Amino acid sequence: MCYQRPVKFRGPKPSREVTRQQIIELLVFLRQVYPGLINNNLTAARLYAIVALIAETGMRSREILQLDTLRDETDILFSKRVIQTRFGKGHNLFGSQMRAISVSHRFDIIAREYKRVVRPQFSKKSKDPSLFQTLNGSRLSYGTLRSDFARLIEAARKHDVTLPPTLTMHDLRRSFVASYLELNRTRS
Repeated sequence: MCYQRPVKFRGPKPSREVTRQQIIELLVFLRQVYPGLINNNLTAARLYAIVALIAETGMRSREILQLDTLRDETDILFSKRVIQTRFGKGHNLFGSQMRAISVSHRFDIIAREYKRVVRPQFSKKSKDPSLFQTLNGSRLSYGTLRSDFARLIEAARKHDVTLPPTLTMHDLRRSFVASYLELNRTRS
């Protein structure tokens, strides 16, 4: 006798696609309104750089958190407008998974400004090479980034920024991939 589980129909899943216009609205909100809401310009500037980086390159959150910017191990090569990741998805299983990601002129400006103006303010005594740090100078954790992003999305919705119902950082990556594939499909 074969047992079959009943099929539950939950209806269509809500769209999690983020349009280019929605990303722009979110970045404008993050740059102009959000710092005043949380009374912390550094945290807002850090989050702005991270959201722009995900939207611009499609990098994973964990790859971004592993970026270094000091000494010989810098991962942002400004002269080539390239970011190199050393800790991709398969890093723990297959060793170092280095890849180079080209960045736009727009993100190059954001990254230079962040590195020159914002990052040094997190902790002047820190020797930690990480690009994105906490206020005490240690590497930003995934949990902190995730909760900062959730607070941002909640505040943006309260200020009428139109966003998908359940927006995550990974949805920004997914939108990058979809638009990249669409752009390259039309070129061939």
